[in-house]
Amino acid sequence: MVDPYGTVNRHKHMYRHFNLKVALIDVGSKGVTKALCFVRIVDLFCKFFMRRFLKRQSSGGSDNDCRPKAQSVQCPACHCPVALCKVNEHLDSGECKPGFRAELPSGVISLLDDDDDHDDHNDDDRDGAHVSPTAVAKQLPATRQRSELLAEEHPELKGQFLIYNFISEDEEGALLSYLEGSSYEWEEGYFNGPAFRKRWGVETDLKLRKFKPPTRQMPEEFFYVAERMREIRHRTSFGLKKLIPEFRPNEANAIDYRKELGHHLTAHCDDRQLSGKVLCNLCLAGDAVMTYLEDRPSKSSNRRTFRITLPRRSLEVRSGNVRYNFQHSIAANDVLSERRVSITFRQNICPGYHI
Repeated sequence: MVDPYGTVNRHKHMYRHFNLKVALIDVGSKGVTKALCFVRIVDLFCKFFMRRFLKRQSSGGSDNDCRPKAQSVQCPACHCPVALCKVNEHLDSGECKPGFRAELPSGVISLLDDDDDHDDHNDDDRDGAHVSPTAVAKQLPATRQRSELLAEEHPELKGQFLIYNFISEDEEGALLSYLEGSSYEWEEGYFNGPAFRKRWGVETDLKLRKFKPPTRQMPEEFFYVAERMREIRHRTSFGLKKLIPEFRPNEANAIDYRKELGHHLTAHCDDRQLSGKVLCNLCLAGDAVMTYLEDRPSKSSNRRTFRITLPRRSLEVRSGNVRYNFQHSIAANDVLSERRVSITFRQNICPGYHI
């Protein structure tokens, strides 16, 4: 009987094809199986990365989105390479072992400066590189001589520097007058302790781990302060010599402490990922004692504590060990005058808006 539709022939072909597959499996050709697995894995990887590439291309990138890019950095405590977005989790975990020194693979960024590792370097080649004042800075008090801007490092708390009389009384008065007469009022806040606050520059969203463009630009009254910070020198700390000349803040926070209201600063460490390598704290209107508590000591030692007086009109610089491994705080009874104002300058990792 003739099969007009070729059904029998199709079934025979499928049966032969099935037998061939069964024969291959029965023979147990490991080479063919491995090859097929390899091809499948390569196909899955290609699809995965292509989807990510197309998604990134389609999303483009907004000018207002300053989310930090994924990259590997060096842990400031144990020096091991860690994903940038996992730095805080790594430091809080038991895997972080302070004092352990690991070699960095290529492409890993160091979060630490090299304090005291290159003491034999001299600074003669840097002394000639002077940043000319801006038109605004020329109208403000003149930059001091370099000999007056020598930083003093704490003998035990590495990375903590003080520059006494960083500004004059007249300059302090001008800054306080600006803070009182600026376009918006002090806002009472409770983040890291109760106090009155103002802020300028890039806004850091610690919860969403991203930045927002400035609502209020960095004021011109801060320009000469930032320029003077870049003139700071230290005789032996190569790390400070390397970081300070390149310090261009894009964020400033002012805090007004009132002793009668019990204002204080609770113990904390500025965000290790977002807030940058250097923090500069300008002290105005009164003195205070800042307490530093070691955040993650090694298992063989106790948590060290340091109490350091921050005099009026001084500038405190934090980097390296004290920046990443110590919490800082000011108790209510450590505000030594009726009023104390601080302005903290940061160069966070958001690109742009620098002064």
